[in-house]
Amino acid sequence: MRIHRRPPFSPLRSLLLSLLAALLAMTRPVGAEEYRVALIPGASVASEDEPDYWNAVRAGALKAVREMEPRGVQARLYWMPPTGESPAESQAQKVRLCVSASASGILIAPAGAGPEALALLGEPVERAAEAEIPVVLIDAPWASARPALPLPVLASVGVDGREPGVQAARRIGELLGGKGAVAILGEWSETARGREQAFREALRMQFPGIRILTGEPAPNASREWIGLAASHLVRRLAEGEAQAVFTPSTATTLALLQAMRDVSLAPGKVVHVACDADASVLNALRARALQGVVVKNGFEIGYQGMKTLLVQIAGLGRAEPNVTVPSLLLTPETLDLPQTQAVLHPPLPAPANERE
Repeated sequence: MRIHRRPPFSPLRSLLLSLLAALLAMTRPVGAEEYRVALIPGASVASEDEPDYWNAVRAGALKAVREMEPRGVQARLYWMPPTGESPAESQAQKVRLCVSASASGILIAPAGAGPEALALLGEPVERAAEAEIPVVLIDAPWASARPALPLPVLASVGVDGREPGVQAARRIGELLGGKGAVAILGEWSETARGREQAFREALRMQFPGIRILTGEPAPNASREWIGLAASHLVRRLAEGEAQAVFTPSTATTLALLQAMRDVSLAPGKVVHVACDADASVLNALRARALQGVVVKNGFEIGYQGMKTLLVQIAGLGRAEPNVTVPSLLLTPETLDLPQTQAVLHPPLPAPANERE
């Protein structure tokens, strides 16, 4: 008796099946005047360390969909997170799918800031523009740093790339009373470098009595190099060379927290303010190992992005090409307030206006 074994379920087959399912859903007949809009987040929620951020973006977009209903705008959101080993390639495939399905509009958070991710999105976004399907970028790290958007899109919605550094400088300056010294554990990523530069400039302008320690950032974003740089910096902190430290990314924050634990440097002995957060960073803030964390407001980014898209699609006004959403400064005192948790972990509404 022969046993027929099912062939292995490859990542490529999984991607093709997910694309087929999304295409069938998007081309399914809907009621008259109902717009079909796709939301393509920057990462797979299932594999991401910070799923609450993308769920917040999703909840904000759904809020915009519901708020437009009294104005006669009916829309259905299609949640299309990237799959497979290359999020950028998966995003490009999903944009092509939306074009083939004649979607009403596309809301997308680019999976990367580098030229490779930009090149992958270029061709499908061009096709969307040719098909007169408006595309709105959200959370694009390079959009606010350039005079013109690098893709033919309707608008870009996100944070000012420099603002987190400015907010962190203000928090440290206030906690130090405008005196002392601060160290920086930097890295050579474009986002981290922009925040560090803004931090330095804001500190010099607003708190000239605070000295910034000289030092080189980690030569790349690998855990090994950042960990070595963190260990070296912690030795200087333990010797009292600085009373505060700034970390511009989740990777540098986690590395510094670990290095401080390795030498038993007591939490709170050094003022530590950071940018970006996963669950571990937020727990450290709650335990007062950090005195501040500047994060993106994913809920507001999703809300403003979807509202911009729907206003344009429905012909209710002209979209602003750049919409800036303020970042949030979290502190141990504000982290667990209901209004803060409502932004960080908003409940997803019933999926009456959504398909996956």
